[in-house]
Amino acid sequence: MIENHYFEFPNYLRKDGKPLFFFGALGQYHAEHGVTECCRMIDMVRNILESNGTDVFLVGDIADYLQETEAVKKLDGVAGYYTNSWGLMAARDRETLFEKKNADGSTINMAPFTALVEGSIRCYKFWKKVCDKERVAFIPPMSPTGFCNRAAYEEGIDSWGMLEFSSPTPQEFDLVCKSAKQSVDPELKMVTIVGNDYVEGAAGGEVTLEYGDSFLRVLRGTFVEEGPIPYGFSFVPVIENT
Repeated sequence: MIENHYFEFPNYLRKDGKPLFFFGALGQYHAEHGVTECCRMIDMVRNILESNGTDVFLVGDIADYLQETEAVKKLDGVAGYYTNSWGLMAARDRETLFEKKNADGSTINMAPFTALVEGSIRCYKFWKKVCDKERVAFIPPMSPTGFCNRAAYEEGIDSWGMLEFSSPTPQEFDLVCKSAKQSVDPELKMVTIVGNDYVEGAAGGEVTLEYGDSFLRVLRGTFVEEGPIPYGFSFVPVIENT
């Protein structure tokens, strides 16, 4: 990234002139190696970047466990947080999930998309409050897909088990978008959108035969604030000759 001068590209996202640098799985790294080692890693990353003339806005990936608020308070040098732990967003609502323990120790959890919507909204409110108190930015995550790793589970790739939030609708996703917009950092104004359409078998924000561009319309309707929608298209299925 440094050698290829990616940070210098004009389209690279910045805050206060600093390019955003995302530390993936920071919460997991903290849990496995402890505060001291995690802070050492953060310092090492910053030193490497600064030695190459780059001062970054460091954003850490955290899980939305309540107990991990202590990690937020103890980790110096992190300017913002986001989370990509979709399954954990509904962890407090276990009664809404169908849970099955398999003989090999793996777990199958299934729930309607509504559970993910409710969990996401609760996650936004909780982490926004924590991050505001610690004076760091919070980046709300959103998933128009629900979540489904059924294909990866059945192929033996996800040995931990299966999680499936089924039957997402644009109307429910609209609730997620509106709540996320209320929770964004007022200066950063950023959300992360994760789609699992072709990878994990769920409905997605991408254009598909089943959903058209309905989820994209929800995104545009919520986050395009000024003027006309900048682009539009019609979706025509392509039929290959056989």
